Amino acid sequence: MKKLVCTLVIATLWFLAITACKSNQANNQDALASPTWVATQDVQGEYSNAVNRWQSHHVSNYEITVNISSSVLPPPCSSKVILHVQGNSLFAFAEIETPMPIQSSDGSEINNPECHDYGNYMMEKQFEIIENLLAGKLSYDKWSVKFDPTYGYITELIFVPRGEAIRMVNFSNFRQR
Repeated sequence: MKKLVCTLVIATLWFLAITACKSNQANNQDALASPTWVATQDVQGEYSNAVNRWQSHHVSNYEITVNISSSVLPPPCSSKVILHVQGNSLFAFAEIETPMPIQSSDGSEINNPECHDYGNYMMEKQFEIIENLLAGKLSYDKWSVKFDPTYGYITELIFVPRGEAIRMVNFSNFRQR
């Protein structure tokens, strides 16, 4: 049953991402010349403004809920976790939904690291990812990002690295401590 739910979730996310990409391309004649699709034309400006907002609030201690869905690395996974960050370091986390590992032929369990490496989902790391995407240091066919208008943290980050794979990360319930 869980495999069916995961498969349906991933298929739905893929459909939504493709629909969003097609809709954006159809409505946006001035899209970037590269194969990269982003949520707006001025993502560099939005990114700079978001980082400035984040820094102006002096955020180093916070709590945030992270929803991760990924089919980039096997096995596809979906997880939900609350990160507790203190002094810009991952202090603790609380798993709300944990992805199911798959069993390999030798009996060992295989987990998708994208749904378990929670330290990579701290906001400072996510800002680094956006910076690398903008600089062309990461090769994704398509990606999009949305920012919180008050604190500047990332609220949604979607990657489509190749083919039918997708990684969607949503951040919510932010609380500065």
